[in-house]
Amino acid sequence: MATQQMTTSPEDEAAAQPEVGGITFRAVLLGLVFIFLFNLMVSRIELVTGRYIASGIPPIPAVAVLALMVALYPLGKRLLGRFNISRRELLVIYILMITAIPFCGTYGIRSFLPRLTVMQYYATPENHFAEYTYLIPSWYAPQSLQRITEMYEGLNEGGLPWSVWGKPLGLWTLFFVGLFVCTMSLMSIMSKQWSDGEHLPYPLVQLPMEMVQGTNARGVLANFFGNPMTWVGILLAVIYNGLNIAHAVNPAVPTIEQSRGLNEFFTERPWSAMNPLVVASTPQFFGFGYLVSQELCFSIFAFTALAKLAAVGGAIVGYEPPGWPYMQEHSAGGYLMMALLVLWVAKGHLREVFAKGFGQAPEIDDSSEPMPYRWAVIGLAVGGALVVSWMTLSGMSLRIALPFFLIVLAYGLTYGRIRAEVGVAHDFVYPYRLPQYTILYAIGSRGVLAAGGKRTMVVFEMLSFLSRFHPTQIMTSNQTDAFQIGKAGRLNRRALSALLVLAFVAGLTLAFWGHFSAFYANGLNVLESHPNNQDWRTADTVRAYGTMVARIESPTSPDWQHTGAIISGALITLALAAARMVWLRFPLHPLGFVVALAYGPSTPLWFPFLCVWIVKGIILKIGGIKLFRRLIPLFIGYVVGHYLIGGIGWSILSLFIENAVSRRYYAVF
Repeated sequence: MATQQMTTSPEDEAAAQPEVGGITFRAVLLGLVFIFLFNLMVSRIELVTGRYIASGIPPIPAVAVLALMVALYPLGKRLLGRFNISRRELLVIYILMITAIPFCGTYGIRSFLPRLTVMQYYATPENHFAEYTYLIPSWYAPQSLQRITEMYEGLNEGGLPWSVWGKPLGLWTLFFVGLFVCTMSLMSIMSKQWSDGEHLPYPLVQLPMEMVQGTNARGVLANFFGNPMTWVGILLAVIYNGLNIAHAVNPAVPTIEQSRGLNEFFTERPWSAMNPLVVASTPQFFGFGYLVSQELCFSIFAFTALAKLAAVGGAIVGYEPPGWPYMQEHSAGGYLMMALLVLWVAKGHLREVFAKGFGQAPEIDDSSEPMPYRWAVIGLAVGGALVVSWMTLSGMSLRIALPFFLIVLAYGLTYGRIRAEVGVAHDFVYPYRLPQYTILYAIGSRGVLAAGGKRTMVVFEMLSFLSRFHPTQIMTSNQTDAFQIGKAGRLNRRALSALLVLAFVAGLTLAFWGHFSAFYANGLNVLESHPNNQDWRTADTVRAYGTMVARIESPTSPDWQHTGAIISGALITLALAAARMVWLRFPLHPLGFVVALAYGPSTPLWFPFLCVWIVKGIILKIGGIKLFRRLIPLFIGYVVGHYLIGGIGWSILSLFIENAVSRRYYAVF
């Protein structure tokens, strides 16, 4: 559906028919150069100012580079003629960047490195961390406390201590390679089912395809920036970011707040139970929301409203246990049920995949798939076995490691499905911490200790970055987009799989280099403009280890209320899926349920998607699908303009102004 909305001329269509290709040496080289440059910018800008230059969905650098190369295309055509870069090469560069850049972003390696070193650095007699540091595997981090201290406080002299970090980082790279290959194999297996079997729309794929839609195999580009609708969108982004930047410099200038709580309007009981109720104005929610189906837009608003009304109802009857109305727990159950439903719907396809993979169905043609089914099955099994083996070799009981990995992988599958069907441009459309908490709720810390003792609890917490943050979800979502871009752009999909691995290794390696350069030069404690303070991911890790110590020293029993909420969320999701099978026009979508509740009471999504639902409804009513398609460049231009001005421009400008000023406009992506 995403690619079907693109309008091309008969000449373009004819030119697009030759054999697949496009993965050229110069495209790969350019992509790697841009990846290096943005890692350098993150090290010199983002880690200094705290303005997020590498965040966003899709990543800001990927959108910025694509926009730059499209804008400069006419000049390149004049200077290079037929040697100018082609449509397919633009897509290759974009795919390289959406795969590699997230590792240097705010939820990349910055979210996992503190898990390796916080207990050693922050140990005090009061927090009892020192009593558990001996349980940390020796190959997780350097054994030298001095080297760890220098990472947080900076080096006084000397170079980076790569000698003490070489082994840990090499082994962690092996862990992430196993996870990446596992998720890539899974997304390769699901690619045909989602694209051809269920015809999912892949909303975020429309951005790169819309920007290069006029390019054909001969390299003729109808400039994206030549469309007046694009400039209307960019103008709106200029107004939005211009007012916020002007307000940061001079607070007397009016601002468009990125988010605003409505608590002041709900101060009396029982209506105060609706708080926090957040109205968000983030441009990408509106821009990409325009590409989301009407039923999903309405469902996100409706389920948020129902959850808030449930909170009010609880206040009326006096039922308000901690966590009520269990929004994230309901979403967690929905996530697990959606993974099962996705596999159930695809059971026929999966039967063919595994039959071909085990050599029992040679007649099945998998030549157009991202990976041969045999290698996809092997990659899924070997990658998963590597991750689970890593956990058990670290000292984690298999009885905890295996269910934890399966839950994390299920979240990755559902998150990939959300990207392919919903395309919400928000990182936290999953219930963070719940993969770990699902196990803790079900058996309590007493059950975890019984399964593997204190070592299992410590390793479980060290690996909880897979639960608190979302490396698995980042991998699956960008992989599924990359495979669909490869199909829509007629790239060599077999070579594309190897390209993703190359981008992953390059992105991870450069992220290690850029971050450790900044850590040891300045000190992790003062990065992102937090002088003499903790980075928020470090502070979150300190709290997590404090909770771990409490759970070890005072073991908890199963939490039946939260477990019951997870189970009820799964059952609600199943009921919604069944209702849509029985009533084809049923207005509520199960993915809307899991997305709406994923971030909990502070969810920012309900207002933008309500606005988009209303505006798009009016557009479809007035001008039908023709007007809807005509306005797509406007909404994409709004996102592109916001990424360029609020992401790249404001981040660079923040280097030259006072930190107190730049912090007044904290652009969220």
